[in-house]
Amino acid sequence: MDKGLRLIPGVAAAVVAFAGSALADKLDDIIASGKLRCAVVLDFPPMGSRVSANTPIGFEVDSCDDFAKGLGVKAEIVETPFPMTIEDTRGGGIVTATIAHLAQSTPDEFGFTSTDLNSDGTVSIAEGAPQRESGVMRASKAPGLGITPRLETFGGPVLTIGA
Repeated sequence: MDKGLRLIPGVAAAVVAFAGSALADKLDDIIASGKLRCAVVLDFPPMGSRVSANTPIGFEVDSCDDFAKGLGVKAEIVETPFPMTIEDTRGGGIVTATIAHLAQSTPDEFGFTSTDLNSDGTVSIAEGAPQRESGVMRASKAPGLGITPRLETFGGPVLTIGA
């Protein structure tokens, strides 16, 4: 553990030397403030969690403590939510419309990425499905999901129950 602590000031010095004055200004700001604020997900052990007296623990907490000690400042753990990746499963325009609405209604602090795999498809199963334009996909502003299913593309029922 002691070796790791000796490396931290060296790593910080190397980062400052190679990254330029903007980063040096940030490190100076951290040192001047007397604290290093680290965002840690505290509901995902072993990255981070809480023990008795609500004390944060975990390897990200330990890393923050080590970096703060190397900089000669106090560590401050800021709990952050685990961001979501909202994934399109190539289910066609109906799934893509659902994913687009979920992604756009997810608060920024909880979102991480969203994918659009529908635009790669060759058969459209819904009119008005979101399409990717210049790398961006947006949900429709029309009522509901903003789509009209193309029922003729579905084929017959897979299973019929009852008489």
